[in-house]
Amino acid sequence: MSLVIGIFALCCLISPVVSLIKNLDADMIPTEHSISSSDITELYDERVLKATGDYINSYIDTLLIQAEIDAENIVTVLGVDENNGIYIKELNIYINKKDTVKADSIIDTVNSMIGIKPKITEM
Repeated sequence: MSLVIGIFALCCLISPVVSLIKNLDADMIPTEHSISSSDITELYDERVLKATGDYINSYIDTLLIQAEIDAENIVTVLGVDENNGIYIKELNIYINKKDTVKADSIIDTVNSMIGIKPKITEM
């Protein structure tokens, strides 16, 4: 639940900035090189996706630590829909061989907390 609230708060903070960027005219930016508003939006989207992905990875890592599971790596692939909404395309969790027996528990824990079934890969 706190993940949903965190993402909602993040979207509430960035939504006005995205609207402002879309309304900017490239001629208003005083630089030697012309920077289009689409370039600014693309850069901004990349940073927002990275920050959101980092937050989700940290949240999932905390969930797994509470379940006494040490994930080697967590990779979240995010996407942006036509309304600038952020969604999780794919969630990969890499675990040690010793935690392979806990794979079903990991899937259930993550799925119950964020509604996504992760792909578990043994390292």
